[in-house]
Amino acid sequence: MDISIFKGFSSRLDLVPVKLYDDISELVFSQRENIFSVCVVFNKLSSLSAISTNIPSEIIDGSFDSYAVDLESLDTDELRFYVRPKNNPKIEVIGYLSDKEGNILQKKIYKVSGKNSLNIDRFDASGMLISPNEPEGRCSEEEWLGPKILVNIARNNGLRTFFIKKFAKNQTYLSIKE
Repeated sequence: MDISIFKGFSSRLDLVPVKLYDDISELVFSQRENIFSVCVVFNKLSSLSAISTNIPSEIIDGSFDSYAVDLESLDTDELRFYVRPKNNPKIEVIGYLSDKEGNILQKKIYKVSGKNSLNIDRFDASGMLISPNEPEGRCSEEEWLGPKILVNIARNNGLRTFFIKKFAKNQTYLSIKE
């Protein structure tokens, strides 16, 4: 995916090497309260490794369909990684919040709960369930809280857009795919 069309929206996205563009399957822009960020989704672990060296071993040692990182989180003490499990129709995504050494601080299991909805189970570092069934799902374009121009750029370049929100928080996501 040619992500250069989104230049200027994320300094971290602007730094992704052109040689990795072919390995990008999706971008997910996030608006969490006042925090705007972008997650880049790769088809290969090697591409994720080219962006971050502090990947949790659970990701490195696993086998997944895709690998993602919230680029802006790389500049913080809490990095956000996501993977899509192979051949598991009940789990859409697994999310990891880790420290800069790759130690897992939290793990989130995004469970399919309907055609366009998920329930998220959140676990602490020891594996203890700390928050079950947080609802998330598709929403309308009007509910997207981030820059509206991103939607226009994507569509004007033949890309598909999907809108997602956390129902219990002021968070929305814009997924962009070829």
